[in-house]
Amino acid sequence: MTAVRTFVVMKWQPPGRMENYSIGLRKETAYYAGHVNHIYTMLRGVYGDDFRLICVTDNVDGLNPDIEIFPISEKGKQFIQNNGGRYFKLFLFSREFQEAVAERFIYMDLDASICGPIDTLVDDTTDMVIMRGLYPEYPQLNFRAFARQIKRARSLMDVQIAFRHPHIRWCRYNSSFHSVRPFAANYIWEELDATQAKIDIRKQNLMGTDQAYLHLKLGGNIRVVGPEDGIWHFSHLSRFMQQSSTLPKDIKLVVFPGPPHLKPWHPAFREQHPWVCELYPDNLLLHDEYQPSSIKVA
Repeated sequence: MTAVRTFVVMKWQPPGRMENYSIGLRKETAYYAGHVNHIYTMLRGVYGDDFRLICVTDNVDGLNPDIEIFPISEKGKQFIQNNGGRYFKLFLFSREFQEAVAERFIYMDLDASICGPIDTLVDDTTDMVIMRGLYPEYPQLNFRAFARQIKRARSLMDVQIAFRHPHIRWCRYNSSFHSVRPFAANYIWEELDATQAKIDIRKQNLMGTDQAYLHLKLGGNIRVVGPEDGIWHFSHLSRFMQQSSTLPKDIKLVVFPGPPHLKPWHPAFREQHPWVCELYPDNLLLHDEYQPSSIKVA
């Protein structure tokens, strides 16, 4: 079987030129054209010209003209404004998007570092493959976590949830990286009510937004991948590096979820973890400028 290497990223215009911005009480990282171009550069280093990168975005300024564009509609922009960007990842399950792409694709967050070929996931025949969550198993009672929950409670509902679930929140999945077969689970987007989803996620003591919604809707019916497949979360890789002087030989991709100061391009973060420079080289920190006039539309 010949692999069709289609990769997808998402970027929307942040409210102003800032490193992060607020959605409710949560800080979101602001991403720019340079971050998308870095993903393209890393993919080209692995695949040469034998791939396509699609960016779902509301602003094409500065993007490499070899990147294909799927424009975010006005309805999509309003959704992001009301609910934050993370739930908007579920748009990738929409029939609208999947009809435009028409083939299996691999999605990755813009804080990913691509270190090697991911062909086994391109060739996968299951409906969906997703990265294993940081806390994938239902956790045992944790009194320290319970005390932290009580201390951080901002409402009576938070206190009630803490007593109902006196342990850390969990989720089987991490949506920073996943692969989807065309026309799989379109109902995920069609049935999404973000307000109700937030309530249901909190009731089940799940962690996250879109990945928690997938957990609610699909349970354990998604193939998961992790370090054994070369797909690493920074937290797991950091623990590995505390015991090793070299990066894993089979490393293919690393994601860096978290606030802006935990991203691979942040100077203090790179100084604290020098091995990150091998995953995200200095030359990728340069922001190349491109004219948007020749941008392709998917």
